[in-house]
Amino acid sequence: MLTCAVPRDLDALGRVVHVDQRVFGKNTLSRPAAAAIFIKRPEIYAALFDPDGAVVGYLDVYPLQPIWGERFIDGEICEADFMPNMILERSESHDGCCFYAGSIVVDDRFDPISKSMMIAGLFKWHAHYLAAMVTQQTRLIMTVASARGARLVEKIAASKLRDGRHRKDGLDIFGRPVTPAAIGQMHAAFSKLDIDGVIHLEFLHDSSVV
Repeated sequence: MLTCAVPRDLDALGRVVHVDQRVFGKNTLSRPAAAAIFIKRPEIYAALFDPDGAVVGYLDVYPLQPIWGERFIDGEICEADFMPNMILERSESHDGCCFYAGSIVVDDRFDPISKSMMIAGLFKWHAHYLAAMVTQQTRLIMTVASARGARLVEKIAASKLRDGRHRKDGLDIFGRPVTPAAIGQMHAAFSKLDIDGVIHLEFLHDSSVV
């Protein structure tokens, strides 16, 4: 069985960053920047681990402060520029911010059905936290760097916000409004595949994290 959880320590996070840099290159966060953000908001990072502890997939979702969310959409900054001060504190309202769904990766050695289940598990894990943080309306945004990303944009019915020609990272960026109802709809969409018995969702027990 796979486990979907926050990396247990900085070494485990480093394995996620290593895969991210290998897959996406210069547009990704450096290990020191990722570590600093991880220390501030560990629930940003969800990874899939096999029974031996190897990383077989991951998805990160960044709650950006409104000003940095807009600058990211406009293309003034890219993911590689993210710093902890751009991320909302847990105590701050998350309504009206931008939740940036960053890299989503699953290991190519798995078959298509298993990959779909892995993606569903990652989104269901993050939906647990989104549901607790969003009480009104905010936005989910994502760039598209792969065919898998393009399919996800279509699945969640996101609209293009800015063409990559006008952004620092050269990637088109898409977004859609997110409300509690919309989170429920997305959760339902990714629940069509029954992941029970295949992926265990392990949530943080820190009292400061919902």
